[in-house]
Amino acid sequence: MTNQDRETKVNAVFIVKDEWPLLAVTISHALTNYAEKVIIIDTGSQDGIFEGIRLLEALWKDRVQLFRCSQEIYDQIPLTNLLIEMSKENDADWTMVLDADEFFVHENYLQFLKVLSETPEQWSSYSLPVENFIVIEGHDDFSLEAFGEITHRVVPQGVGPQFDTEFVKRVLSGELPLQSRNVPDKMLVRNSSSIFLSLGAHQVVFGDGINWVRHDSLVSSSISLGGRLCHLPFTSGHRLEKRLNRKFFNGEKTFSRLNVDGFENVSIEQFISTASIGSQSQEKWLQSGVIVVDESFAQSIAPVISKLEKIWSQLTLAKFSKDAQSSFPDSLDLKIVSQIIRKYHTRAQTLWDRTSDGE
Repeated sequence: MTNQDRETKVNAVFIVKDEWPLLAVTISHALTNYAEKVIIIDTGSQDGIFEGIRLLEALWKDRVQLFRCSQEIYDQIPLTNLLIEMSKENDADWTMVLDADEFFVHENYLQFLKVLSETPEQWSSYSLPVENFIVIEGHDDFSLEAFGEITHRVVPQGVGPQFDTEFVKRVLSGELPLQSRNVPDKMLVRNSSSIFLSLGAHQVVFGDGINWVRHDSLVSSSISLGGRLCHLPFTSGHRLEKRLNRKFFNGEKTFSRLNVDGFENVSIEQFISTASIGSQSQEKWLQSGVIVVDESFAQSIAPVISKLEKIWSQLTLAKFSKDAQSSFPDSLDLKIVSQIIRKYHTRAQTLWDRTSDGE
């Protein structure tokens, strides 16, 4: 897609840590289909991202920016809004905030960009639905072809916090995959707007800098866009195990969006068995309607596979090195982050005053 084909410019932005080589696929998917540029803040990775991005820069010349950030100052909300500021400075009209395991899929990306260019000025953001896709048993993030085999989507079961105990029982019995829980929509924001994103980019808010509330009047429906975010929550067993070790078995009893005591003593093997399609679970889940066949992700990833296959072995062999790390700017410090927080608090106070005055 050339620049003259674009109705409007969209940047995709990420906050990441130890997401390689999945991130190489996500970046390339965005740049292949709709994004003018990808901007990344790394918060302390020890994997191959630094060497890998240098390889990708040859494929996506001047379209990938990576910044390092100290783990000690990690805070998702200010860093997310800092990325939006960076996107504005890079002359984009809109910013899509993504995780490393999220892919924006649309039947017609040119039509998507056209809709954005025609969006009335009063709409400062779009709400994008997130849908969980489930991998086949034995999926390997280091196999590029494996991404083209992701052809099943989980149907959300509407499980809320009050049903956590029942949900745990159904997962442990093999009746439901972990991905069957609902995922909140994420936000696509207009760069000319004075909005602030919170809750991992799931919510547009305004307020007095202390008490934040939703500002739904600035959010347009995703229906007019016609796209959705395909989410790969766990992908390979290796990645799931890494996430479990980091997030679940550290005394905090938190696993992604699951905050339920019922999972406390569950083994990694049990989690992995409920996060992929095996020969026994597939037919049962299909019959029950928990999962459905959906090849939209696989279709959208096909051109990405073609682009990456020549350098994929190099990307997967990329390792952490101090030299590669030092080649990317380490310009994010406490001063910059605090400036972003103050800037948005000031904007929020203005919005709050206008609302209080009845404007």
